[in-house]
Amino acid sequence: MPEYLNNFFADFQNGTTASKLIASVLVIPIAMLIRWIMIRAISNVDIKSPELRLRWMVQIRNLVFLVVFLCMMMIWATEVRTMAISLVAFVVAIVLATKELILCVTGSFLKISTRSFMIGDRIEVNNISGDVVDQTLLGTQIMEVGPGPGLHQYTGRTITVPNSMFLTQPVTNHNITRDYAIVTFTVPVKLEDDYQQAERWLLEATNEICEPFLEDARKHWAREQENLVDLPSVDPRVSIAMTNPDQVNLIVRMPVPTHQRGGNSQQVLRKYLSLKQQADAAKKQAEKQTEKKPE
Repeated sequence: MPEYLNNFFADFQNGTTASKLIASVLVIPIAMLIRWIMIRAISNVDIKSPELRLRWMVQIRNLVFLVVFLCMMMIWATEVRTMAISLVAFVVAIVLATKELILCVTGSFLKISTRSFMIGDRIEVNNISGDVVDQTLLGTQIMEVGPGPGLHQYTGRTITVPNSMFLTQPVTNHNITRDYAIVTFTVPVKLEDDYQQAERWLLEATNEICEPFLEDARKHWAREQENLVDLPSVDPRVSIAMTNPDQVNLIVRMPVPTHQRGGNSQQVLRKYLSLKQQADAAKKQAEKQTEKKPE
């Protein structure tokens, strides 16, 4: 074998860049020559179907391309492996450095795909309750309401929640529909008192406050049931629950316009307390009159 060929193979085995470049340059014309020979051979074969002849030519082209790719990978295996390791290390470093940002973007896509809420909805996530006023790819801004779950008053604070929270925390949307919402609150009554009368007062107060918009809420609810599953009844109601043997909790559930949650529930409570005070005053007045009667 000539000396220059011996030197070339020795350099290629040692992995020098020059020898690899020469081998890479030689692979392509050799592959094109093999492809030309195979296509000529196919052309000389008597194939009646043009589709079959075209299919063989496409397969030959793809096979030659695959062989060239494998040869290049074998020639540059060391460099490709080194580049892959460096690329993986770089990607891992980027992921670790931007982990929170990636989680926020992923949470944003989850929020959009599930349509869990939109701007204007009242939501509750991780004990944070409020109205959504702004959304970005990384965070959601909430106008806080409270304090506590039963008071629907704005606190004057805005809270920016990272969208990554939506990946791990359940989101409660209090807006079943766009125009009306259901509000519930609890009124405690001592067991020794007349809780049935208190229940009637609460129901009377709730019906009085809801009366101006109750019919419109029913119509709106009927329209929404065409697009959603069966919705709960829109009519006001009072339920009874006991947390301890000495107390009865009267749970009021009422429909309200979405922009009047806090105001309407406050009006119901004030009306209830007014009815209760009037009844207590009438009771005391009757007792005084009874005491003044001569024996």
